[in-house]
Amino acid sequence: MTNETLGIIASSIVGLTGAFGLPEIIKSWRLKKEAKQENLRGRLEKTEKELLRHKQFQIEMSAMLPLIEIPLRRIEDNDAVEMIEHLKQRINANVTPAQT
Repeated sequence: MTNETLGIIASSIVGLTGAFGLPEIIKSWRLKKEAKQENLRGRLEKTEKELLRHKQFQIEMSAMLPLIEIPLRRIEDNDAVEMIEHLKQRINANVTPAQT
């Protein structure tokens, strides 16, 4: 490339940035970046809330399991035993309440 070509390219870039306003372009880029970070923060907070709800669900279900298990054990049915084991697995698994 010749110096003349480089000069044309440089003046075109300067003209474009002046026409579109380089400060506005930078401001727009920064706003997009901030919005993306805020979106990620929101997702993280939502995930943390879901984990807390899931932990609370596990605690509540673990407390309720003996109340369910005792009457089912009295039935002495294979299906009841399987149901108890299934409940234990679901409670202890990493499954959110919405999936149970």
